[in-house]
Amino acid sequence: MVIGLFLLLADILYAQDISKISLDYKDDIEMVSAQLNAELYNSQNVYSRRREFYLQGEPLKKKLNPLNWVFGSLLFAYQSGLSIQFSADCLYSPSCSNFCKDCLKEHGLVKGLLLTSDRLSRCNRIAQSDLHPLKFDENKKRFVDTAEEYK
Repeated sequence: MVIGLFLLLADILYAQDISKISLDYKDDIEMVSAQLNAELYNSQNVYSRRREFYLQGEPLKKKLNPLNWVFGSLLFAYQSGLSIQFSADCLYSPSCSNFCKDCLKEHGLVKGLLLTSDRLSRCNRIAQSDLHPLKFDENKKRFVDTAEEYK
C-alpha cells in the first residue's frame, strides 16, 4: 500500500499534466482524493475559525450601540488573531474569551465586563487549588463556569 502510494505520488510529481498519468492510477487518484476530501470536510474533524457576531438575534437598538461595536470588535480581534498566537491554556470551559462574549450578551456591558475581569483574575494556576472539584468536566479536562450561573 505504502509503496503503491509512493509510486503514485512520484508519477504525479513527474507528470506535467494529469492526462499523462497512466490509466492504472487515475482510479486510485480519485479514490484517495475522495477519501481525503471526506476526512478534511467532515464537520467533526474541522475546527472552524469563523466567529459569529455575538449580538446575533438581539434587537436593533442593542446592535447599533457604539460601545457594543468597540468591545465586540476587540473581542473578535483577540479571538481571531491573538489567542491563536498564545500558548496559554484556559482552566475553564467555556474559555475566558467565550465567557466574555456570553456575559456581554446576557448581562450587558457593565456587568459583563465585571464578570469577565473576575474570571480573568481567577484563571491562573494559583487559583486552581481553590476551585470546587465537582465542577470539573472529565471529558474536556476543564472546570465548568458558564455565564448563566451569574444571574
